[in-house]
Amino acid sequence: MGNRTTLKDVARAAGVHVSTASRALDPNTRHPVAKDLADHVRRVSADLGYQPNAEAYSLRTRRTRMVGVVIPDITEPVYALILRGLEEALLPKRFVSIVASLDGDFSREADVIAMMRSASCSRTRGAPSLPVACAAIASTMLPTNALSPARVGSN
Repeated sequence: MGNRTTLKDVARAAGVHVSTASRALDPNTRHPVAKDLADHVRRVSADLGYQPNAEAYSLRTRRTRMVGVVIPDITEPVYALILRGLEEALLPKRFVSIVASLDGDFSREADVIAMMRSASCSRTRGAPSLPVACAAIASTMLPTNALSPARVGSN
């Protein structure tokens, strides 16, 4: 395993404190950092080939930035569009989705969600059968709870 560029390396090379480098590189916390300084830190990190360490992040914050998505049937074409929209909403916030299909067997939903939570998914979603409800999940990032077709409209 080679030497990996760390956040401390980026901060040192950019001439800033580690917390400033961290904020500048995270789109969710970049707002308090001056734009010129954030741009400088991002350039330095790119030059050094810095990649955030997801394991270190999850140990420090107890969150993984993984969103578990449970869909009724992956072979239904509408879910590809829904998942694409979800990814478009998640990626700018530096989240990624993990998808499981129930293949129409809704009795598996609770087990699948439990497995995702044990794998430390930050949020877990069951995709309702209605595309509009799925789009609402992607756009609002509702608090952690499982939604199933039987519960659509009850929130």
